[in-house]
Parts: sequence; structure tokens; C-alpha cells
Amino acid sequence: MGPNLLSTLDIANIRWEFLAYSVAIFIVAFGLRHFSTLLFRSKFRKITLHRRYLLEHFTSGFIVVLAIVALFILWAPNTSSIFGLLGMIGAGLAIANKEFILNFTAFFVIIWRELFTMGDRIEINGVVGDVIEKGPSYITLIEVKGLGVDRQSTGRMLKIPNNLVLLHPIVNYTRGCSFLWTELEFTLTAESNWKDAKELLLVVAKEQGEKWQVDHNKVLRDFDKIYSGYVVYRKLDPIVYTKVTAHGTQLTLRYLAPVRQIRDGSSFVSERFLEMVEEKDNIHLYYN
Repeated sequence: MGPNLLSTLDIANIRWEFLAYSVAIFIVAFGLRHFSTLLFRSKFRKITLHRRYLLEHFTSGFIVVLAIVALFILWAPNTSSIFGLLGMIGAGLAIANKEFILNFTAFFVIIWRELFTMGDRIEINGVVGDVIEKGPSYITLIEVKGLGVDRQSTGRMLKIPNNLVLLHPIVNYTRGCSFLWTELEFTLTAESNWKDAKELLLVVAKEQGEKWQVDHNKVLRDFDKIYSGYVVYRKLDPIVYTKVTAHGTQLTLRYLAPVRQIRDGSSFVSERFLEMVEEKDNIHLYYN
């Protein structure tokens, strides 16, 4: 069976010097791609990150096409040999490189469906980060850690395989609109005047909105575009919800915040509210 398989694949007719030339073409193509990336990142710092990304990947694609053309010219006169070689390579890839094939397939899904773009903050399989590169095998993120309002960039770079987008839901925090609904909870003692505290929270939230210069009309248009009219927001003003608990009255402030300033905003709101509460004799926070 072994000799018949070799005969079918025509391995004996392979020109091994052509294999050497092919390896050389791969090495040159890889070197040119690496050199072009370094060149763009050092000489084109003034252009936007997205434009530089497109330029880098266009150049990389052009180099790949040139390499493929060179390989075709090299092997075209030896079709029987190349078919035999490709048969062996294809079988090996199918068996040993399933992850590579899945990653490459997922890369086309990411591009075709526009799941996210450069600079988007996404979450995949519990990993949160800002996208800085989309490659054939990996997505490169700047890690974001924390829960809820405490999320903050750590500065660490993460590379996650593309195939995860085929296996897990993708959360995009910035697609279409850079604002998210954010909530902060404060619990008052039973003796506190919850109505006065509620008014204070709304004042603080208004101050924060003016500081961020939130354009509600623009945000409404962005939301309408994202949800295609199926989910409609009529009001974007801050609101305070009231709830009676075993420890007192719980006030929950709900307001819009820029995705990358949620923690700064929650800190500002908390500090201003604490400062206002200190000036009031009829409002006391419950600390568990």
C-alpha cells in the first residue's frame, strides 16, 4: 500500500530544489511583511490607527499575492509534483492543524460580518479588551479588568484565537455608540429623608452630564441606528429608582456614561454625593 500511495501522489517526481526555492520565497515574504509593518509603525505615526492598520494589511496581502504568484510560476511546469505535494500538505493540515483552519475561517467571518473593528471594546468568553489588531490567527487586545463601573485598562496585551468568535457570544461595548447605561447604588438609613437624597443624586448626575457634554439627540440617533427601531429609547435623562430593603432605602442612579470613562464618572458622582450628604443632617448612608 505504501508504494501505491507514493505512486499516486507522485512524490518521486518532486523537484527538491523547487522545495528549497519555495522555502526561500516564504522566508522572503515573511521578512518583507515584518519589515513593512515596522516601517509603517515608525514612519506613519501621524495617521490614525485605523488607517495605518488598513495600510499594513493591504501591504501584507499584496506580499502574500506576490508570493503565491511566484510559487505558481515556480511549480506550474511540474503540475504532477505539486499536486502530490499539496495532497500530502492538505492531509497533514486537516489532521494536525484543525485550530489553524478554524482560526483562519473565523478571520473571514470577523471581516465579512464586521463583528468589531479597530478600537472597539469587546468581550469574548469572559475576556474584555480594546481591539488593536485583527490577524489571520489571533485577535490582539489591550486587557480591561474589573466588574461593572470598576473596569479599567491594565495595559497588558492579550492575544486570543479567532476561533472563539465561532464558539462564544461577542459583546461589543462601543459599536455604534460610545455611551452605556451605568448604575450606582446607595443605601440610606431608615431615618433618612430619601426624597432629598434622590434630588441630590439627580443634581450630581446633571453636573456629570454637563462635564461630559452628552448630546442626547445624537445618542438617541445612534441607539435608533443600532437597534433598527426595534428598541426605542424616549428619554436619556438620569433617573433614580427607589427600593425598600431590610437595611433602609436603596437609591439606584441610572445614567449614561462614556464607555472608557465609566470608572471616572462613578468616582465623581460618589464623591460629590458624599460631599453633599455631609452638609445634610437628615441624610445618612447605611454602611454594611
